[in-house]
Amino acid sequence: MQNTPNPNPPAATEASPSPVQRRGMRAAILTQSCGVIAQLSFKYGIILLYLRSLGIPATRILVYVALPFLGYLLTVPVAYYADRWGKKRLATFGLAVSTAGMALLALSGSLPQASREAAAVLGILVFSVAQVPFSASWYALLSPVVPEHMRGRFFGRLRLSWQAVGVVFASVCALVLSAESPTSSYQWLLAALTVGQVLKLLNYTRIPELERPKEARHTLREALAVVLHVPDYLPFCSYVFLLMLFTAAAPVVFALIGKEVLGFGDNTVVWLGNLAMLGAVGGYFLGGRAVDRHGTKPVFLICHFGYGVLMTLFAFRAIAPGALFAWAAGISVGFGAITAASSIAITTEVFALLPQENKSLAGAVASSVHIGGGALSSILVAWILKLGLLRETWTLGGVAMTHYDSVLLGYAGMVMLLVVTLGQVPSVVRKHEWMPGTR
Repeated sequence: MQNTPNPNPPAATEASPSPVQRRGMRAAILTQSCGVIAQLSFKYGIILLYLRSLGIPATRILVYVALPFLGYLLTVPVAYYADRWGKKRLATFGLAVSTAGMALLALSGSLPQASREAAAVLGILVFSVAQVPFSASWYALLSPVVPEHMRGRFFGRLRLSWQAVGVVFASVCALVLSAESPTSSYQWLLAALTVGQVLKLLNYTRIPELERPKEARHTLREALAVVLHVPDYLPFCSYVFLLMLFTAAAPVVFALIGKEVLGFGDNTVVWLGNLAMLGAVGGYFLGGRAVDRHGTKPVFLICHFGYGVLMTLFAFRAIAPGALFAWAAGISVGFGAITAASSIAITTEVFALLPQENKSLAGAVASSVHIGGGALSSILVAWILKLGLLRETWTLGGVAMTHYDSVLLGYAGMVMLLVVTLGQVPSVVRKHEWMPGTR
């Protein structure tokens, strides 16, 4: 019997990825999985505790842990030249230098007391700036490597993979650390971060650069003007900046309250960060499904209220005096989940808004406002505390509060008010495959 042709053959875009693309996607997952522990160590308390062991005041620590994120403000000019000089050429050099910066940060604890802080800050600065070429061109490098119909599944595997690595590393840190760990314990952990950076570099070199550098047809100023005139792009970037400004510093404030107000040990503070990462795993799963089914605006709406409620609950922890760790643990899990769901929605919109030309530049602008808003969030907290604008202790309805709680309540109020800015979210993506096997 003669075979009848299939009246609905699969679209060309549904074709299986080539061997080169498959190898590139595997290398991309390994790249991020090896390097993520360095980034998460700044966000979830490990670097904060290390700097505290060096005797650095909390107000300066808040600024220092924000430096890796401030470095991303350089992504726009770097991305412009990455499109023209070669994405991997700049990023490979940058990753090598960033490894040296992490090594210097680890060694700073062995220097004389008078030079420890300066060496640590220099190490953070070198690490931060050298990471920029990698981040500036990441989306553009992966764009031709990952087939469009597989992006959801790929990014689902990518995020779950590096989040799992972060959870395992944070668990090891919590087991290694004691209530008051010596500086040397943190130096060993930072040595592991340095090894992770080396592995990140080695795996990155295996990702193919499938789009050749293009000759510049516009100056940086002209190219930036073109990107900023992409429909819905600039309003969405503004929304993301404001959202991050009033939420990103919360995990650091949680850690400071745990250490300085509640008297938690170093290991307990790290466990709270680990619980936030565990919450993020669930947030990626649920957030991805919610974006698939309902679009991004409902996810952002839920995240706004989630952020505000959780920061308020942490400030009112005194209503659960016999279960402070359980209270903080539950909030950490919830905050990690909300942050993950929000990041899924943000990345979904950014990918849909990227123009065909100047992809690295467009991705860099989005990344810089996203991460820059997060960095300024911590600096804003440090500035408020440094100026002494808030009373160190006060009461609200009979509940004892600190100046850290004032910050949390202020941020909670602002993120609630920012619900009105959801009109800036284009929600151009209604359905998107962000998790393995979803349709």
